[in-house]
Amino acid sequence: WYDWIFAELSLALYLFFVLSAYLMFRPFLRRAGGDRAWQGTRTYVRKRVVRIVPAYYFSLIGAIVLLYSGSDRLGNHLPPAGDLWLFFVFGQSYSPDTVLKLNPATWTLVVEVAFYLFVPFIGIWLARTRDRLGLAVWLVVAMTAIGFAWNWWTLGDSAVWRLALPGMLP
Repeated sequence: WYDWIFAELSLALYLFFVLSAYLMFRPFLRRAGGDRAWQGTRTYVRKRVVRIVPAYYFSLIGAIVLLYSGSDRLGNHLPPAGDLWLFFVFGQSYSPDTVLKLNPATWTLVVEVAFYLFVPFIGIWLARTRDRLGLAVWLVVAMTAIGFAWNWWTLGDSAVWRLALPGMLP
């Protein structure tokens, strides 16, 4: 029962992504529905940066200080020092030398940031096609199919491919 409970708790990550998607996308849906009180993409980006970057940079610098001043027992989590810049631009999951290193849980932030960048494009597209529900449905079906195809294609590949945004689309 212990293994079953903890296996089921891993679903919380995916539920977090779904809830985040809903909450982030709501203003774009309102805009697509004709709501003129929409604040704009610039405000959306600023809110996302303020929400994530300060705490992430604080924890990132803390992890760098703690792990690089520690012993060699932690070597499996240490990325090459020359690649640390990737962590500061949310790019650590896109390199085999840095994926799941330093603080392995930050792969979720990389996906979240990629999603944050993707949402305005979907929102703008939906706003322009708001009278055509079929196009919106087609977009959802296409993104789901792309996600399933991506997961099938990358099955067994490195974490660089498996932990990318397309794998989270379904």
